[in-house]
Amino acid sequence: MKNKLINASIMMFCILFLAACEEENTETDDQITSADVAQIQAAVMNGEWRIAYYFDSEKEETQDYFGYVFSFNQDSSLVASNGSLSISGAWSISDSADNSNDSNDMGDIDFNIFFVTPDDFEELSDDWDILEYSDTILKLTDVSGGNGGTDFLTLEKL
Repeated sequence: MKNKLINASIMMFCILFLAACEEENTETDDQITSADVAQIQAAVMNGEWRIAYYFDSEKEETQDYFGYVFSFNQDSSLVASNGSLSISGAWSISDSADNSNDSNDMGDIDFNIFFVTPDDFEELSDDWDILEYSDTILKLTDVSGGNGGTDFLTLEKL
């Protein structure tokens, strides 16, 4: 009788553990769909943003963007300004499922940033995966194809 009780307890634990793992795996960036694109676009075009956090593969580099304000314009232009210097770039949101070379991220929505210069801003140029968004925050990530490092970028509305 004691063995049956122990076996039943172990079986119950396993069922609860597997259910918890299954639930945890569904909460990923894959939940962001094409229907969210208009919402994200409206949020970023409404107001000015700053980089609240930037981690580039091996170290935090948030301080490189201190004092810069980012404006995401309706014409897909992107401007970073610190009052004395203005840096132009571009931005867009795309569905990487449209890219036939990106078979691992079907239905994945990307937040694209593009700067040509200077080097600090060129580092931001990427097709970022959207982790989280709201009207006041945009959390992004990217796994580098070169060294396999993971970058994180958080934009916060001023």
